[in-house]
Amino acid sequence: LPASRSGVGQVTVQKDRLTYAERIRLKAEAEKMEEKRAANIALKSERNRKAFMAELQEKRKLEELKLAARKQRIDEERAERREKTSAEKRMLEEKTRRYAENDIKRNERITGLEAERRARDLARIQDIIQTSAALKEAKVRMLEEARQRKATKEAHLQADVAAKQEVQHILDERREQKISQREERLRHRELEYLANREAQIQHLAQEQHAKEDRKQAWLQERASQRAMHLRLKHEKIEAWERLDDERTQNNMRKEHSRNMLMLDHIESLRETYSQEMQAASERKRQALEQRKAQEAREAAKTAEELQKTKELEESRERHIAAREAARDERNQRYCRHIRDVKTAEAIRIRDQADQVEAARARERQDRARERQARAQQDMAAAETAAVREENIKKRERERDLKFAAKVRECKDREREAAVLLQSKKHQKRLQEKEDAERHQEAELQRREQAAILDVQRDGRIRQRSMERNNREQDRLRCSGHGASGRSGVDSPHATTPAQVASAAAWSVAEEALQPKG
Repeated sequence: LPASRSGVGQVTVQKDRLTYAERIRLKAEAEKMEEKRAANIALKSERNRKAFMAELQEKRKLEELKLAARKQRIDEERAERREKTSAEKRMLEEKTRRYAENDIKRNERITGLEAERRARDLARIQDIIQTSAALKEAKVRMLEEARQRKATKEAHLQADVAAKQEVQHILDERREQKISQREERLRHRELEYLANREAQIQHLAQEQHAKEDRKQAWLQERASQRAMHLRLKHEKIEAWERLDDERTQNNMRKEHSRNMLMLDHIESLRETYSQEMQAASERKRQALEQRKAQEAREAAKTAEELQKTKELEESRERHIAAREAARDERNQRYCRHIRDVKTAEAIRIRDQADQVEAARARERQDRARERQARAQQDMAAAETAAVREENIKKRERERDLKFAAKVRECKDREREAAVLLQSKKHQKRLQEKEDAERHQEAELQRREQAAILDVQRDGRIRQRSMERNNREQDRLRCSGHGASGRSGVDSPHATTPAQVASAAAWSVAEEALQPKG
């Protein structure tokens, strides 16, 4: 008999006739050998199963470690992107805050300048009003002194007339008393007196006429001086307004240049930000390509390991099949040998052939059934192992598909978040552009309104200047025509140069005090 795996030595079979005890011993040894072979096969199968389960657990742990490392890397990248987004948001908020502070400072500066300008205008207007009031008071005082002088002169004239009337009354009484005596002489004296009186009246009329001429000349001279002073004052006011307009235009040009510089700076910042975003997208694309390449390498490595495992399984199956074939062959050889021995024994022992043949047939049937049962068990174990391998592969494939789906979902969410962020940024850039355009339109509208107001103000100034010149000319013509009809006393309703100057000053002050726009 061939040597078994359990270390049992080869049993020599005698060629001559065997005894019943030897046959029983051989049968027991054969059964023990079959049991040992089955125990060895079961032990090896258990050992292979444990090795396979240990390898499977190691693979699962390795996959779990890979999944944890991938999740940790994804979390780190997500945290880095979140920190970068928060840093960009903080930078944008800081930039917006600086812009708001600059706007507040510029508005405060403009408000302060407008307040200073308004204070200067009010001070100048008050100065003009005070000057006009002082001139008006001086004129009133001069008119009062002239009236007093005129009243004094009229009182002296009335006193002279009263004295003359008294002298005339005395002379009349004397003439009436001595009319009879001095009639001829009184006639000559009366003629002389009438001649003297006419001469005196003419002399007084000439003096009064000369006085009126001097007064008219003095009034015309004073009117021309006042007109000249008023014209100089208006020229100064117009020059100051021109300077103020030039200063306002210079300030507007400076503000326009400053706004243009600010817009250029904003455009440069936008270009820098777009370049940084392009560089970030390029770095993200490179990282994605590297990650894809690494995942491809890992997938290739996993496929290679699976291929090696499959080859090992196939090799193990081949070895098991070869061992089964060798065992079957050994069994066949053993059966043939036993059959030959049985046949020899049957030839030598005719009388026990039927019993031995029946026993052998029963043994063969039992062994066949056992072999068939073992073969069925081995086949069932092989099918169970195959089903288990198939289930393991299916579960691994499902797990890989689930992991790939999760990765795809994460990538889709990141892509959607990136698209949403880009859309928000684009919308914000459009909003900033619209705000800048709206501010520019408001600035242009304000400048147009300021230009329209300047034109209207210049028109009103020219119109008032023309009206003032016309009133002055009318007053001069009225004073020229009414000089001969006056008796030396001015009419209380007549317009004087001081009143004209005061009215012009009050009109300029009211125009300056009116709110612009």
